[in-house]
Amino acid sequence: MNLKQIKFFLSVCKNKSFIKASYELNISQPAISKAINQLEYDLGVKLFDRVPKGVSLTEFGALFIKHAELITTDIRKAKDEITSKKEGRIGDIVIGAGPSAREILVPLACSRLINENRNIHIDVVAELSDDLSQDLDIGKIDMSISMLLKSNENEIENNYVYFPLYKDRLNLITKKGHYLQTKKTTELSDTIKYNWILPKLKGNVFIDDIFIKHALAPPISSITYNSAKFALNLIENSDFIGFLPTQLIKPHVNSNIKQLNLKEIDVEVTYGITFLKEKPISMSAHLLVNHLKEISSQMIQDNLVQNA
Repeated sequence: MNLKQIKFFLSVCKNKSFIKASYELNISQPAISKAINQLEYDLGVKLFDRVPKGVSLTEFGALFIKHAELITTDIRKAKDEITSKKEGRIGDIVIGAGPSAREILVPLACSRLINENRNIHIDVVAELSDDLSQDLDIGKIDMSISMLLKSNENEIENNYVYFPLYKDRLNLITKKGHYLQTKKTTELSDTIKYNWILPKLKGNVFIDDIFIKHALAPPISSITYNSAKFALNLIENSDFIGFLPTQLIKPHVNSNIKQLNLKEIDVEVTYGITFLKEKPISMSAHLLVNHLKEISSQMIQDNLVQNA
């Protein structure tokens, strides 16, 4: 197996066609076919099935593509690190940040790191926890700074290194003049009548579990988001109900946002840093982690979040 074969394989995957891949790579189709045949021989499995409009991945091909993408990403990053070393830079870093982390924690940590080391370049990928896990797997990001989803705990223990930073509570929120805020007694079932805005996750496990536990159908999100600021602005100017962490609500206590206190809502989650277990961590990543720890400690002291 060699890098040329992997390059050809990924191009065929992308184009779903040997012919289109040959155009993209400016390589003859027979040469690409020969390389793929040799790759399949080396692996001992068939990677593609012929279909009327081109090719599709077999189950083995679908498994191999994750590793092929990771290999090419690692090679690119190795070249970048060598270039950085030659140019006297510590190294570039790509981080993934969830909605909460990118509001306070990540901006402060990045600014402190750059102020100390102006030769570092940081690329921040703003996504939700589900997407960040996938980005880690394919090597798109070096680390993820986000909420740890309950459904991923065992997976993270097996495949990732996870460093907890702090805990935070999730809260139902509405605008201050919302009808539910004026009721003497508000029940969980009352919230179903209203529109909801929830994170764009595969499953909003926390809120779903609460409703199911109380024999209620989970709310259907009318709007999904990956930006906390968008969610807060929408809630502040509508009758929508949201579900956000305390650290995002506290800075808005003097605005038109208010927590909706229900006894059924009692959710605490952990936020932290996630790395791939088998992947080496760069010097720049180590330096950023130190700043993330320091800022998290300060957030705990300021009672913005709780100790993990």
